[in-house]
Amino acid sequence: MSFFVGIVPPPEVADSIKSIQEPFGDNRLEPHITIIPPLEVAEVTLWLKALVASCRQIAPFEVDLTGTGKFGKGVLYMSVAAPSLASVHQRLKQATVPFRLPGKKEEPNTFHPHLTLGRLWCGFTLEGFAIMKELADKFIATGIGPFNINFVRVYEKKAHKRYEKLTDLQLQG
Repeated sequence: MSFFVGIVPPPEVADSIKSIQEPFGDNRLEPHITIIPPLEVAEVTLWLKALVASCRQIAPFEVDLTGTGKFGKGVLYMSVAAPSLASVHQRLKQATVPFRLPGKKEEPNTFHPHLTLGRLWCGFTLEGFAIMKELADKFIATGIGPFNINFVRVYEKKAHKRYEKLTDLQLQG
């Protein structure tokens, strides 16, 4: 099994983002900002306990969507501004290190928080990206944020399936 940790926008923001995405492709998962990218762990129960303990030390924080961008030609995303997100990422990353399976893909050293709007390999097109970018920029210009984050979501992917919500962990710091 594979896992990752993310944060999700409030339902009204997520619904607006889905309305931008859905006419152009299947993003395979609810709108989210990845904090800890996919990894495999040796002991799930202990890993989750470590994440819970870390989340108890993290105070709720604000996230703002600030614009759109691309990773190469293949990924369209919304930019994220959240001053404390890098420290949240680092704290949760440290909680996962002892439980990673050896020899598996390591997490990149750079952390670029973003909310993916679409990926070419998920059925989106460059033409769709252009329209989605315009719609997303208009949505961001309405002044939707910032919004509060008071939990992180742990996702799980079982063999040959899509990622699904496993649990939410409350921030309590």
